[in-house]
Amino acid sequence: MYTFSCVPWVTSSLVSGVKIHHFQCVTREFLLINRGSRDILVGFTENAFNSSHYMTCPSSSSIDLTVRIADLYLSSSTSTAYDLFAGLTLIDRREMPVLTGTLSNGSAGWDGVG
Repeated sequence: MYTFSCVPWVTSSLVSGVKIHHFQCVTREFLLINRGSRDILVGFTENAFNSSHYMTCPSSSSIDLTVRIADLYLSSSTSTAYDLFAGLTLIDRREMPVLTGTLSNGSAGWDGVG
């Protein structure tokens, strides 16, 4: 649990293909607003879109999550506009564990992230 408010981070952009947001600090939360006419896929690892470990943010809707991440992966088949708010903690991104389904030594990582 965090005992103080987060630092705001905001962007408005377009996604076509895969777009990665690397946050300088670990997030406390994020809000993705899909302003486009196409779905946006949301994942937490590079492999998420290959392994069905992603969420879909339909056009003209949003996803609001309280989640600790250092990277956010977005994907869309065609150019789609979105707004993204992230609440950043003061925890350096290097303190965040690597989210992966399989670790470099081949052992199991975090199930359900890709």
